[in-house]
Amino acid sequence: MTDQISSFPSADDAVTLPITSRQIFRARQNLGVNLGGVFVREKWIFHLTFPGNTLFELEAVAKSVNDVGVDQTRRAMEKYWKDYISNDDWKWMQGQGVTGVRIPLGYWNIGGGKFVSGTKFESFSEIYRNSWNILKSHYIEPAAGHNIAICVDIHALPGGANGDASSGEKNGGSADFWSNQQYQDLMVQAMRFVAQDLLSYDNISSILLANEAVSMGSIDPETNYYVRAIKAIREIDTSIPIVISDAWSANQYVKWVQQQQGENNCAGLIIDEHCYRCFSQSDLAKSADQITNDLQSDLLSGLDNNGRGVDIMIGEWTCVLDGQTWARTGLDPNDYGSSRRAAYVAKFAQTQMGLFLQRAPASIYFWTYKFESGNGGEWDFKQQLNKSFTFPSVSVPTAGYFDVLFNQHYQAHVDYWHKANPNENYEHYRYEDGFKAAWNDYETFAKAGSRVGRTQAIKSARYRQHLKSRGVLRFLWEWDHGYNQALSEVTKYI
Repeated sequence: MTDQISSFPSADDAVTLPITSRQIFRARQNLGVNLGGVFVREKWIFHLTFPGNTLFELEAVAKSVNDVGVDQTRRAMEKYWKDYISNDDWKWMQGQGVTGVRIPLGYWNIGGGKFVSGTKFESFSEIYRNSWNILKSHYIEPAAGHNIAICVDIHALPGGANGDASSGEKNGGSADFWSNQQYQDLMVQAMRFVAQDLLSYDNISSILLANEAVSMGSIDPETNYYVRAIKAIREIDTSIPIVISDAWSANQYVKWVQQQQGENNCAGLIIDEHCYRCFSQSDLAKSADQITNDLQSDLLSGLDNNGRGVDIMIGEWTCVLDGQTWARTGLDPNDYGSSRRAAYVAKFAQTQMGLFLQRAPASIYFWTYKFESGNGGEWDFKQQLNKSFTFPSVSVPTAGYFDVLFNQHYQAHVDYWHKANPNENYEHYRYEDGFKAAWNDYETFAKAGSRVGRTQAIKSARYRQHLKSRGVLRFLWEWDHGYNQALSEVTKYI
């Protein structure tokens, strides 16, 4: 790694005493869905917004402007952005237990086209002049009224963080963003704007710097940009969680974050992992049972130091398996109504959800919310929720339950260590402090209707607060033991 990334900005504690509503939005486990195909259009989701044979955003807007002109194109796009979601959608999501949505945006949307100079979208900035305000008026603000948090996903970067159609600029091209200094400089400015302009909204849960970055061989091209963007955001907002793509290699970024922030510190970062098992050749060669069984070993497993200190989220996942997988399972790939297929899908989805909750609890977002056709099958959140998977319920533990568990575990801790070394002057109050810190936070979040998501950031905050009040002495490990024990017990309950 280069020296350029050795200086890492810290973040405010994820939680204080008392915990604020803004902190709950930013630290809870936000469960929900991507609003795919809106601001970054994708033809397979809403094909009628693509004139002729166009395949991605840039092609579509260029042809539309050529065919009907700037004003008519802009009006049509504004109607599409506004009509995509209604108050009934927000009400439905809230009623289904959705606590967060991830909204993919193009760099051309930021500030209504303020950051397109020198890019392929420069000629079309007028089309997007109201898109940023529509994002706020029709998405962020209504979501807040339904207790739903927003992950602001800067999905498409100039030149592309990847070469796919979802970059907005190309399909099957190269990821030019990582080698273009001009584009990176532009996006550092854009990220500063995003942080400043959205600072007043409590329900912004995170800002995502890049979607599905491709591996450049070394992680330096990505991390050098990430550090610059992080610093720009931190100049404005010292507490907003910042999300980075794992470039399909989570452990590289786990190690990087661990090294940069140091032991028991927190830079306020979240790593974005995507879980798809319907694209790679290795997955196409497996049956549905094989794919499901392999999740235990191939999903976020073997992380350095078990991922200590690093929060991870699932930015995209789905219930979809490829037709070749269904054929290897002994099913007709076109028999979408098969009860056997539904059973396999449910097993696959529920296995994923169980592992996500253990290994990537920060947030979990399904791909995707809705389709022009009204039924996206196993890609369709509204079709699959409460059919193939459910969100975990939240219960508030009782005071009596806490008393029993705490007394049991505290006494077992004391007895063990006094037996191990009866002459040692332990600091068992640290165990008690750790246990109560974890329990009280989970109870607070549960009373607010959610689970703790950013477990690593919250633990880091409580650890530093404990040091400030109790001091640094030999037996800090007792605090850690108490905290982890409570975490284990309360997670089982909630």
